[in-house]
Amino acid sequence: FSASKLKFINMKAWEGNIEGVGSVKMRLKNEKSLMRKINERELNPNNISDYIGMRILVAENNSLSKGHLWILRNFDVIEMDFKKDIKSMHYQVKEKGSTNGFSFEIQVRPDAIEEHITAFHVEFYQKYIKKISAGKIDEINESELMKLVNAEARLNDDLEKLVPADLEKDIINLLEK
Repeated sequence: FSASKLKFINMKAWEGNIEGVGSVKMRLKNEKSLMRKINERELNPNNISDYIGMRILVAENNSLSKGHLWILRNFDVIEMDFKKDIKSMHYQVKEKGSTNGFSFEIQVRPDAIEEHITAFHVEFYQKYIKKISAGKIDEINESELMKLVNAEARLNDDLEKLVPADLEKDIINLLEK
C-alpha cells in the first residue's frame, strides 16, 4: 500500500461530502508499533487489521448514519461493529472491487468525544489495557489497576454526558438495515 493510495483514500473521504463531518484522520502504523503488536499479541503479520487506520469524526451525533452510508457506498465492508464503550463504529473495509485482499480499519465517532478517548488511550491503553488483552494482568499492581478502573469509569461518565442515550439504538437500527 503506497502513500499515493493513502492520499487517494483520504481524498475520497472529502469528496464523499459526508454531511456533518468534522475531520478525517489517517495513519499508517509505524514499524515500532507494528512490532510491539506482533510480539505482545503473538500475531502473524497477515492477521493485523489496522496497518492503515482512518477515523472520521462527525460534528453531530446524528451524522454517524451519514458516515455509515458513505462507507457502504465507497468500500466493500468485511466486518463492522459498534464499540459501545467508546461510542464508535468500527469497520474493516477494502477498496470496492479489490481482489488484492488488503483491508484497513475505519472508525466513525462523534467529534465531541475524541479528546476524551485520545487522552484515555495515551495515558492508559499502552500501559495497561494491552497487558490485560495479552493475558498479563498479573504484571499490573493493585494500585495501577484501581487507577485504570477509576479512569475508565470517569471516561464512561464523560461519554455518557456527551453522547445521546439513543445513539446506540440508532446504530443498532443502522446495522439491521
